[in-house]
Amino acid sequence: MTMREMGAPVDQKIIDRAIKYLTDSLPNTEDNLQKVEIFLTLAKAGKGKDVYNKYYSQLDITPNLNLHEKITYLDALVSTDAKLYSYQIQQLIIKIQKEFRNPNNSDGYYWYWNTDSDKANFVDILMRLNYERATVLSFIQELSERDYDSYFVSTQVKNSVFMSFLRYMQTYTNNQKQSVQFTLQ
Repeated sequence: MTMREMGAPVDQKIIDRAIKYLTDSLPNTEDNLQKVEIFLTLAKAGKGKDVYNKYYSQLDITPNLNLHEKITYLDALVSTDAKLYSYQIQQLIIKIQKEFRNPNNSDGYYWYWNTDSDKANFVDILMRLNYERATVLSFIQELSERDYDSYFVSTQVKNSVFMSFLRYMQTYTNNQKQSVQFTLQ
């Protein structure tokens, strides 16, 4: 889906086969991360409402999700229909913000994953929702204070953060003077 969004020609048959495979595998998937990533992929393919109605409409799965999984689930809901799921989206945003503000939260993080990438993805979702600028700016400022030149910061993290900075500049600056200063070394 991402390749098609970027303008690359992708045969519809390939997408249809992928959608069928993911739709068929979802009922047998027990891992929460896989479930929400499949939901997100199907949402981006236009099948999010079907998945939500079949698997998520009757239960709140968020207590069982770690921070990364909640952000992925939030992205799936927003990608499906931000207006239709606005209540669930707002509740998730509140939960995610609380978890980011909890310094003891390391639940569900793998050795190769850190909160900067999740924070960048989360703030990107907030910007897609035209969320209040003060909240977005606080996350952008936190991200801008990190040292991304370190060997220990993955390319994935750097890419996610860079994309959130880019969206911030596109969304909030409108050719005005930047309100966040970035230092290149």
